[in-house]
Amino acid sequence: MYDSAPKAKIHGITNGRASATTTATTQVIAAPGSGYALMITMIVIYNAHASTGTGVILKSGSTTIFGPIPAPAGKGGCVLHCDPPLPCAENEAFQFATEDAVTTVTVSALGYQGQPL
Repeated sequence: MYDSAPKAKIHGITNGRASATTTATTQVIAAPGSGYALMITMIVIYNAHASTGTGVILKSGSTTIFGPIPAPAGKGGCVLHCDPPLPCAENEAFQFATEDAVTTVTVSALGYQGQPL
């Protein structure tokens, strides 16, 4: 069997959802604890603002790990399937920030807690 990358040991499925109306960093899933890292497998982004689009920046703690991802105005958004998973650093929360203040941007995420790669 061919195995191109090391796999993290799965310790628990986790998910979260958070909304923001400012450009401040917002927590979606809390840090898993020492010795573990969040591995994000699916992300749903939704922009409820009628006329202002924005970009969504995904973060491990305060560090940008992906983005900006376009979130168009008028109930726009996207679904991201992350294969391989989008890893956060050890014991850091999965968070997001928007580039523009909007009525409401919601980010939902699904993943698991694993040992850091």
